[in-house]
Amino acid sequence: MKTRLLLLLPLLSVALQACHYPPQAAGRCYGVNYNFVCISDSMTLQAGRPLHNQPVDTSFQPVIFRGDELVVAAFAIIPEDSIDSVWVKVAHDQLTQGWVHEQDLLTHVVPNDPISQSIYFFSQRHLVVFLIFVGCLAVVQLLWRNRHSQLHLPHYHDIPSFYPTASALLFFSAVLLYGSIQQYVPQTWEVFYFHPTLNPFGLPLILSLFLSAVWLALVCLVAAADDVLSMLPPIQAIRYGVSLVGLFMVGYLLLSLTSRIELNYVLFIIYAVWAVCRYVRHFAPHCRCGRCGAKMHGPGKCTRCGTENTAVPPTSLRTLKDQHSRL
Repeated sequence: MKTRLLLLLPLLSVALQACHYPPQAAGRCYGVNYNFVCISDSMTLQAGRPLHNQPVDTSFQPVIFRGDELVVAAFAIIPEDSIDSVWVKVAHDQLTQGWVHEQDLLTHVVPNDPISQSIYFFSQRHLVVFLIFVGCLAVVQLLWRNRHSQLHLPHYHDIPSFYPTASALLFFSAVLLYGSIQQYVPQTWEVFYFHPTLNPFGLPLILSLFLSAVWLALVCLVAAADDVLSMLPPIQAIRYGVSLVGLFMVGYLLLSLTSRIELNYVLFIIYAVWAVCRYVRHFAPHCRCGRCGAKMHGPGKCTRCGTENTAVPPTSLRTLKDQHSRL
């Protein structure tokens, strides 16, 4: 229990030190003095200020390279521009500064904030596809190996702890809320992307629920790791963790693919009812090992110490109590 609390302290400290969510700005989600970081190989700027009905001056074009930090200096509206009427002046230093179309700027930069950069990194389609492929492959391999050896897997041959199931339910809740935000209120997510926070308080309701689900999923995942390491040998614990991550990826894939037709809500409700009922019926701890005190669903071999525990008939248990009282 002490180890679990120590693991939760860094998460709680980050949550308490997180900034508050700013109100949404009118028109765009960033303004003057906002900081960006270039993520493309290079980005060309226009040195001179764009003018109405005047050709673009290409005599000198400053270049921004990957990793360069930028600050927004000014905006200009050119209605005659057929490409993009909004121009943004950005500066890297006193010598490297210039103007660029807003749509070109936003495709080459990300906000200079670790949370925004993490959101951008994990929203890359090729990365998501790769993670889902690895997760599905891990689940298939573990199920195949389970035909020859009885492995501990979530929902299949689970451990007597509700934390893995709770972490899966909370993770899928966060995925469900994320899909709802992207589908119904994308402007709310855009504001959060430019002004991120880890504090779930003071946000729009759906964002508060999303961040709360993420935090609770992390807490339950830490508690689940503690229980898995205490109940299973190291090799089996690693396999169980891999299978749990694979379950997350498979669930993320299904909920993402069905979000457009709103079938994800039905799938989540079916999974939640099935997972809770299966845990209560087959894996909830009803007794403890007679040797080490580990939680067990019923009589059998202890997963921690390997002791074979047998059920004691009620009459025998009453006889033992009578003998103990006589002594």
